[in-house]
Amino acid sequence: MSKLWCIIVLLLCIPIAIAISDIQHSINENQITITFQGTPPFFINIRKDNLIGDPGGYIWASTNQNSFTYDLGFAVNPSGNFYYRIRDTEWSGVSTFHMGHPSCTDSDYGLDYDVKGTGEGIYAGISPTFGRTSYYTIDATCTTGCMKTSGEQFDTYSDYCVDDQILETYCDNNDLLQAQGYTCPNGCQDGACIASICGDSTCNQDETCMHCPEDCGPCSEGNVFYVDPVNGDMGNDGSYDSPWSTLQEVFENELIETQRYETLPYELDAPKITKNVGAPIKSGDTILLRSGYHGEVDYTGAYNTDYIKIAAQEGHTPYLKGIRFVAASRWVMRGLTITPEAAPTYEKGVLIDIEYHDWQGPSYDIIIEDNDLYSMQDISNWDIDDWANYAPDRGISNMASQTIIRNNRINAVIHGIVLSGDNALVENNIIDNIAGDGMVGGANDLTIQYNTIKNFYEVNDLHRDCIQFHRGQDETTPIKNAIVRGNLLISHETERYNPYVYAVQGITSFVHTPGFIQNFLVENNVVLNRHGHSIYFNNAENSRLINNIAYDPSGEYPRNWIRFGEESKNSIIRNNIAGMLYFEGENIEMDHNIDINDYSPETLFVDPQNYNMRPRAESPAIDAGSPVGAPAIDIEGTSRPQGSGYDIGAYEHN
Repeated sequence: MSKLWCIIVLLLCIPIAIAISDIQHSINENQITITFQGTPPFFINIRKDNLIGDPGGYIWASTNQNSFTYDLGFAVNPSGNFYYRIRDTEWSGVSTFHMGHPSCTDSDYGLDYDVKGTGEGIYAGISPTFGRTSYYTIDATCTTGCMKTSGEQFDTYSDYCVDDQILETYCDNNDLLQAQGYTCPNGCQDGACIASICGDSTCNQDETCMHCPEDCGPCSEGNVFYVDPVNGDMGNDGSYDSPWSTLQEVFENELIETQRYETLPYELDAPKITKNVGAPIKSGDTILLRSGYHGEVDYTGAYNTDYIKIAAQEGHTPYLKGIRFVAASRWVMRGLTITPEAAPTYEKGVLIDIEYHDWQGPSYDIIIEDNDLYSMQDISNWDIDDWANYAPDRGISNMASQTIIRNNRINAVIHGIVLSGDNALVENNIIDNIAGDGMVGGANDLTIQYNTIKNFYEVNDLHRDCIQFHRGQDETTPIKNAIVRGNLLISHETERYNPYVYAVQGITSFVHTPGFIQNFLVENNVVLNRHGHSIYFNNAENSRLINNIAYDPSGEYPRNWIRFGEESKNSIIRNNIAGMLYFEGENIEMDHNIDINDYSPETLFVDPQNYNMRPRAESPAIDAGSPVGAPAIDIEGTSRPQGSGYDIGAYEHN
């Protein structure tokens, strides 16, 4: 017993190291004072980053005191942020402090190219000078893009134009001014991009007589020709009483005067020559189709100086197997029913295919609206083999630039709409019953808005998304300037009990190349999917996810993500409702969001089990959002705000 007592006494006599605790710091101008508790000796490491543990950084010192004071005036740090740890027997956790400069402000709240903003602060550009760092600040008197070196001068700078480019100022996450160049699609004026607004008396580069006659003037009325598969004949003159027989035969008989490049392979600025000189149908004319089967159109080299319209005559239902244009411009397809089911021989193909050809030439200025596109009318009993044998690979495949695709109904296809031509407006389409992607965006300057995409099927090995952005095998060319707004995306509707329904992903891009997604605005979308990836972009820059809803009504995925991943930067996640809000990268603002898991869905929404995601009267989303960058209307067109503040989510409570 006495030996045990001696051992206990000896153990009590051995000093026991106490880990660092009670760490505090205070700042007086350039001096930092740190206080702490522990067992000396102490080691102090202060750095501009948080890689603490090895000698290095601004300070590496030792002391036997429980406080440490040092003047860091020599250690100019552009961010103003410093990290430190204290060590006795082991390192403490990383702590940080900020030796500040005046705070940065930006009147247009970030990268808003359409608004002239004014930033105040210290410009973030730096250059080494004799082992120290001096700041560049933007010269407020400069009108040609120059900058000056001026230490830590606090300066004021407004966005300004250089030709068609804007130099846009914003505050980064280190509270410093940054400037970024951006090429405005319609030019730059008075520190802001010129908006393409129909009715502003200017026919901008992405406006035409067809969709903006107020600015570009009315399209030519032209002549009207008629085509009737039941009562027509190719020996007729195409008049109302003497119609031609089918649209396919109109093209095959070269009855349309159009243009192609004079020499091939084409050169963009090379002249074009007229095809089918003297043919009755010319640019600006209209071809009206009557009920019946019109075959298919497959035509190359069809550039018009004004739109030629192919449309259903009022009260008629014309059927086609498919339409394919290569190297074509200024065509309108309206009110047509396109399905291989109408053809004598079923071939699934692509229903509307607008192609660029590296020998024949590009396509541009195409309008596809108010058409019905489907494989078969009744697919209720389709199995996996039926999907493989009968579903067209694409409803609409568009490689043309300056395209409008709107008010179409696409049903029972693999991919709904595939976009690889720049500057497309895709709106108010309904895509239903899909075995691949609802839409694929692989081009710049896309506006995808107010579409409904629903009911996905797992019948093949494809990677399925409601709206996915990629360029196929090209993972190096960025995708720029997309607007994804007001879309309703549903894995499957409540009344669907098909055994092949699939847990599809939402609005996504998974490309791993830094900077692949640039200047995206994703707002007012509702994603109801049985998957964690609801709105998810890797490597996004200067992008905004604002006022969206991501939810799984089945309850299987309580963590539906709204997320920026990998090396994203200079972006915003704001006013969203989701099961998880998350980001990776730098200079990401995330605020005024709601995690669904903090509430019961019935507290937030009117009837979430039946997909009514409007806020109920007592919802915590009402009036709780930020007005900064919030859309002016909600997904249904209701103006914001309706109450004392902006609502969180895609719907504004009214």
